[in-house]
Amino acid sequence: TFGNAVEMIITIQAVKSGFLEVVKNSLIGSILSNLLMVLGMSFFCGGVGRQSQQFKNLGPMVNITMLFLAVMAFSLPTIFHDSGAVAQQDILRVSRINACLVLVGYTAYLIFQLLTHVDLFQEDNDDEAPEDDAPAEEERMS
Repeated sequence: TFGNAVEMIITIQAVKSGFLEVVKNSLIGSILSNLLMVLGMSFFCGGVGRQSQQFKNLGPMVNITMLFLAVMAFSLPTIFHDSGAVAQQDILRVSRINACLVLVGYTAYLIFQLLTHVDLFQEDNDDEAPEDDAPAEEERMS
């Protein structure tokens, strides 16, 4: 969960130095890297030697929801800026509020993932068990 500490340090230093384009490009690169490269390689490596793969539904849905909320939070100030109808002070205020909400959401996500719902993010050890024996709340998708 803290694998992006270096990115955070660089981002903080870049913001302090006024290199906002570096911060924007770093965020885009991080998102694309995580979405495309890591996910694609996970699917590829997981599929080598297997006919099909199975995943829990609920864990990835939490991650997708967090990604959607982050995209919406970071898009909102840009939409306000591009509309031209909102003052720069108000855009900055919205941006700061969004940053605080994203930080609170990330903290809640860490508590959810690491403390309260650990089982949703752990790998199943019963690879050979038939799907008929799985509980209803652990639906699987191929």
